[in-house]
Amino acid sequence: PTGTGKTMASLYPALKSLGEGYADKIFYFTGKTTTALSALNAIDIMRDQIPSLRSIHLSSKDKCCVSFLPSQRRKCDPKHCHVTRGYFDKINDAIYELLTNYRTYTKDIIDEISAKHGVCSYELSLELSEWCELVVCDYNYLFDLNAYLRRYFEYPDGAQKIFLIDEAHNLPDRAREMYSVTLSRSEFLSLSNRYSEDKFIGEPLTEILNKFDLFYELAMTEKQEIEGEVCGFYINSQIPEDLCDPFYKLMTGCKKHFARELDDDEMHAVYMNVKKLISVSEIFDKRFTMFISAVGEDVTLNLMCLDPSHMLNENMKKGVSSILFSATLTPLDYFADVLGCDGEKTLTLKSPFDKNKL
Repeated sequence: PTGTGKTMASLYPALKSLGEGYADKIFYFTGKTTTALSALNAIDIMRDQIPSLRSIHLSSKDKCCVSFLPSQRRKCDPKHCHVTRGYFDKINDAIYELLTNYRTYTKDIIDEISAKHGVCSYELSLELSEWCELVVCDYNYLFDLNAYLRRYFEYPDGAQKIFLIDEAHNLPDRAREMYSVTLSRSEFLSLSNRYSEDKFIGEPLTEILNKFDLFYELAMTEKQEIEGEVCGFYINSQIPEDLCDPFYKLMTGCKKHFARELDDDEMHAVYMNVKKLISVSEIFDKRFTMFISAVGEDVTLNLMCLDPSHMLNENMKKGVSSILFSATLTPLDYFADVLGCDGEKTLTLKSPFDKNKL
């Protein structure tokens, strides 16, 4: 249960393995900033015994960016962002100051030093993580299809990594969101109304709208009236082989627009959604389903991950050991299965608290 010292109990043996040469780096994954800070606080408590250990908390780019612009409008290049100008001329001094004066690197410390040296705090934190034995970050830095840390997890690098996964009961739902995607006809229709004659994206937008028309027909084979509105749905365990063809074309056209610096928040939002669609379609198998729903004149395409266990397991294989823990992993057999840990060792500890006083 909460308050029994799970954070310390998981960190201590991992750090011992680090010291004995069984691992090179520890990644502590969590879905909340509060639990991330708890991990750093636990390290500070043990600081006298491990004075040389370096630990860092990685924050998202949205939280680090000094432009305060939404992701679809952010341009991380010297022409548009002052903290990227002369980045490689300034980054070494920033890292040197951090390595010389600190051992625990929180967002506040990184922000302070990045502002002093005029560098991007997000990129600084990634560079600094290379020097750290303990990296505390969100689940998506390992499990997300597009946001994972490529420098650590894209290719085998020979490093022995230990994964500590806190609040693991939250991971299945987070994973289903990471591996699912929803697109609606209305978002493409809105874009088409403005770009139907565009030489880059006009044609693929028309093809996509035609595909949504077919989806609408499929959904309306099971139509019904709900609160005066005609609705329909269609479910299939497979996706059409040519599903992504026009979406690939749209991505190519959008990139040409971005290269010409044609700012369009709506286009950026659609682009990111399409990018996720393509990523999900590449891993779509028996653990997914395609769900098409039609309400009124709009139709929505959902590629839904029903069972994320396989993808979670595949990503955890990138480490030499994964320890998942939580106060609420009940029933344990269910969570072991859905987390991709079926057949692995499990441990349940009784509460040390007097039930009569709870």
